[in-house]
Amino acid sequence: MNLTRHQLKQAYLSLNNGTVCLDDHLAQGVLVYVEGLMISEGIERDCYLSLDTLTKVSAKVRMGSVMPIDFFGLKDTSCDEGNFKPISLKVCELVSLPDGQTGRRWKTLANFAESDIAVAMEILLLVISELSELDDYSAGECVPAGLLAQFNDSRSQHFGTLCYA
Repeated sequence: MNLTRHQLKQAYLSLNNGTVCLDDHLAQGVLVYVEGLMISEGIERDCYLSLDTLTKVSAKVRMGSVMPIDFFGLKDTSCDEGNFKPISLKVCELVSLPDGQTGRRWKTLANFAESDIAVAMEILLLVISELSELDDYSAGECVPAGLLAQFNDSRSQHFGTLCYA
């Protein structure tokens, strides 16, 4: 799958705006991958990605892994036993609640094996470059419900509507 220059620019903008939350197993590898794509395409940018912008808690799209991923070929073998797919890609979506209100929840778009990390990163970039709901997204509207327990009540009020895993 090859992204167009326009899609890559849109995805880069979304990444810089904190639209995506990557966990500690993926953030550094995705940062290197995306910056490498930008360089190989000769796309100029005013600022570069940072680990801080890729790990925002209140993101619209999340990608995580239940185990460390070998981006740089340091391990002899990858963990691709059977149907084990440790990498997940999720989007926070609007849902109708029984009381007529709307809420948000995490919707899993795909799960990937460790050996499919390049495909997972390309699909992540495609999703964030094409997802129309990202246009009206503002940080703080959607966080996983479990994370609010880490904050006291006075701070948690700033996070808004919850997404349920």
